[in-house]
Parts: sequence; C-alpha cells; structure tokens
Amino acid sequence: VVENHEQKIDNMSKDIIDIKENAPLNPGEYNYIGGLVTSKIRKIVEEELGLKYHENRDVKKELFKSINGEIKKITGIDTRSQLKQKDFKMVKDFVQNWEPSKATLIVIQQLNLN
Repeated sequence: VVENHEQKIDNMSKDIIDIKENAPLNPGEYNYIGGLVTSKIRKIVEEELGLKYHENRDVKKELFKSINGEIKKITGIDTRSQLKQKDFKMVKDFVQNWEPSKATLIVIQQLNLN
C-alpha cells in the first residue's frame, strides 16, 4: 500500500513538473523575449551594418525572419507565441548571443545593392 502511494506521489510530481515546463510564457516573459529580439536586431542594423534602423525595413525584415526562424528551429515550435517556460532561459541566451548567418548577410547585402 505504501509503495502504491509513493508511486502515485512520484507520478503526480512528474506531472506537475511537466505542466510547469510546458506552460506558455506569461505575457511579461513573452514581451521580454520580444524586446530582446528587437534590441538585437536594432544593434545589428545600426552598429554592425552601419544603417539607420527606421530607414531599412527590408533589412530588418530579413533579420527578424532569420532570428525567429532559428528560435522556432531550436524550440520545435511554429510561432514564437508558442514558447514554453522550459524554453525561456535557452531562448534568452540564444537571442543575446545570436549573429545573422552568412546567407542572411548576403541577402541583406543584395538588398542594399538594389
């Protein structure tokens, strides 16, 4: 009987952890990630590419598409709004250290040549 109760408690503990980890981000955390992404894109546009942030819509679009695509890839989600609690720290660290791929930089270079 005691073993049965211990097993039930263990299963409930695992369920609680699973529920917590798979819960969606709360609005504050979601907005925090969005702000990090925007800040990262702004920094790349202005500091690394030497462009004006508000005058380069196509460049920003390519960078946002790239970083969001990579976030989706590492978390296995279809849209950033599906981020889960278990992904918060990983995504935060990823965004802070993200750099655009060579392919993205070539696309941006092509945009600036046109």
